[in-house]
Amino acid sequence: MEEKLNIILSVVQDIQSDVKGLQSEVKGLQGEVKGLQDDVKGLQGDVRKLDQRMDTLENGMNEQFTTVTDEIHTMKNEIFTVKDEIRIVKNQTAHNSELAPAVEAIRLEVTSATEKLDEVVHSMHRLERMDFRLNRTTDRVDELEAEVAVLSSKLKN
Repeated sequence: MEEKLNIILSVVQDIQSDVKGLQSEVKGLQGEVKGLQDDVKGLQGDVRKLDQRMDTLENGMNEQFTTVTDEIHTMKNEIFTVKDEIRIVKNQTAHNSELAPAVEAIRLEVTSATEKLDEVVHSMHRLERMDFRLNRTTDRVDELEAEVAVLSSKLKN
């Protein structure tokens, strides 16, 4: 009988030892889960910051695009006006050589308008580069959101 009790006692002690080991493993897993939760929170914060940055960049690009578009429209109108003035001056120049200074002034206006258009074209190229960078940032945000989804699903499991 005593031998049976010793065997039972030994089995109980083994089970208690196993339970302590399992409790230790559970604590370790809980620590890992906490770490993963912290990682997810950090990634979510990063995603929010990137979203805000993208919104800021997009708003800036939209404002610049509107400004550039307005400038292009204004410059086109100025060019049409200058071209009309050049035609008028050319017609008058054939009859009156005293109009040469006016033609020169118009030529200078056309040159100035052309320079402004060059600046607008340069601005458009800058907008294209900004759009490219915005797209890259969007792609990175998508990657981070995918990582957050994977980590969230791991936490649920």
